[in-house]
Amino acid sequence: MIRLALSELRDDVVKLTEVNIDSDDELQEEYMVRIPVLSDGSNVIQEGVLDFVTIYDYVKDNYK
Repeated sequence: MIRLALSELRDDVVKLTEVNIDSDDELQEEYMVRIPVLSDGSNVIQEGVLDFVTIYDYVKDNYK
């Protein structure tokens, strides 16, 4: 469900990239118990359970 909600974000505002951590030992070590993890590349926005309201508020405040 969250994937569908994220897909509604405008591509010109936010570029989403899904990463499969199974192919990278370092990513597995860092994120295995925290999946799913939503990051802006340098900051973790949410982990474990993702909710659209928090994501929406983050995007609204950081990508104008």
